[in-house]
Amino acid sequence: MYKYIMILLLLVAFMGCNDNSTDSTAQKKVKIAAILDLSGAYKVYGLECKQALELIQKKNQDFEISYYDCKSINESADSILNLIIAEDNKPAIVTLSSWVSNYLAEKIAQNNLLQIPVGSSAFTKSDLHSSIMMTVRVEKESDFLISKLSAYSKIALMHVNNALGDLWNSQLANSLGERIVASEIYDDTKSDFTEELTRIASQNPDIVVLVSTSETGAILSQAEALGLNLAFIGTRTVLTNELLKANITKDFIFSYPKINYDFQLIKDFEAEYAYRPSSFTAEIIDLYLLLQKAAGNSKCSRDELIEFVKNSSLNGSFHTIKFDGVCRAEYDFTIMKLKDGKFAELE
Repeated sequence: MYKYIMILLLLVAFMGCNDNSTDSTAQKKVKIAAILDLSGAYKVYGLECKQALELIQKKNQDFEISYYDCKSINESADSILNLIIAEDNKPAIVTLSSWVSNYLAEKIAQNNLLQIPVGSSAFTKSDLHSSIMMTVRVEKESDFLISKLSAYSKIALMHVNNALGDLWNSQLANSLGERIVASEIYDDTKSDFTEELTRIASQNPDIVVLVSTSETGAILSQAEALGLNLAFIGTRTVLTNELLKANITKDFIFSYPKINYDFQLIKDFEAEYAYRPSSFTAEIIDLYLLLQKAAGNSKCSRDELIEFVKNSSLNGSFHTIKFDGVCRAEYDFTIMKLKDGKFAELE
């Protein structure tokens, strides 16, 4: 989703407190239209988000959800948004990939709609005061990761060419300075990373920071196949089903939100789809809890929702989310370890 991201993909959700009956006590409906990356380079994130939304539909019939495929293309997302605006249902708009979230933000604000970015850690439009951001910003995650790199004097960076990768590159370069001995950027269509990995290995780094998406498994497998003695640490977007299926025999660590895998809706997802969900599912679940909580308090308009969320907290998949004064989520991070298709918190 990154011309992601960390990329990634796009999700658009409409939350409307619509009552289709004449009974004033009838339950109000929460309408969601999801514009997802169901095809293209970041489809792995969109497909998981769709699964999480389908689970929500099964759990709560007051959520009405439609799905669209934007293919991670700004112009496609914009066309879909225009159609949604023309319907005049006054929805809330939830976006997924950072570059699409930023691209649509001003039009969403101008039409007096609410935007809820999910998975958009490089979202930069909170100053429009028209959004509730469910993803911890890159600046916050990078602070956590940089604190874990204090023991390394020679650090390499390898990142995908999108808004997420660019922001990570900027954050690490500003903080680590001369400790960065190599930096490689690649397009999200690339599949052979031999040249990048060989150049990095020639600098003998102590560790390589990976800001990658569904290609992470290929990068790690190719490094092993080339016989390169490289240690890697990844960021939030490395964890995908593709990575879990890759034959990675060496330990791989990565920074990750601290998810409560004992939370019932997380366990329900795993039971339904037979795999442990990522932070994208956790954000969708907590978005559901947030909208459900708001609807229960009759907070339906954009201004009501924003005031309701400002400086508030929510208990859910991330244990506790705290929202700041411009409705940006903050929650704890940890270091995870992956080996042989399984991941767990590093002890």
